[in-house]
Amino acid sequence: GVITLSPAKIESYLRCPNEFYWRYVLNAPSVPTAVLVYGNAVHAGIETFHRLRKDGVVDRSRLTAGAIDQFHVSWQDEGFVSAKQAHDLKIRGEATLTRFVQQNLTERQPTRFESWVHLTLDQTIAIRGRIDAVWTQSEIEIRDYKTSESVLDETVALKKAKANLPLLIYGYAIREETGRTPDRLS
Repeated sequence: GVITLSPAKIESYLRCPNEFYWRYVLNAPSVPTAVLVYGNAVHAGIETFHRLRKDGVVDRSRLTAGAIDQFHVSWQDEGFVSAKQAHDLKIRGEATLTRFVQQNLTERQPTRFESWVHLTLDQTIAIRGRIDAVWTQSEIEIRDYKTSESVLDETVALKKAKANLPLLIYGYAIREETGRTPDRLS
């Protein structure tokens, strides 16, 4: 049979083979963490922003409200060490999405967002993953949005992107799909 991996599974194995075995082979139950809840909710808000823009919405307040509303809909009150931590991360998430909308309001629309890719390496191994955003108009750019840390310097951000295993895998998958090597991973 074919073993299907994801970038997250590969990162888990490289970080700690025992963690990989526990989580993905034994299917041990896991509890949500604050970082995971926060990241998923922010990603849902970003996806809503892109969908609204694709549908023709250009008003900043509508885009911001839509992204923040989806953030709250996607939020789960699990995995936090305290109510204060949950509250603080909700405030941070709203600010992050407000800033994201402002910074991306006039940027070109991605060709695809929250898009699945499937890469077959050989007859026994495949990789399946979900790309946050892809632009294929003139040059190819792949973005993997990160919520775990703030990197304000673009040079540092690009250096981190080049070491991002999921981005490298997605770049390879897009190259296989389009015949073109991505110009930018960010």
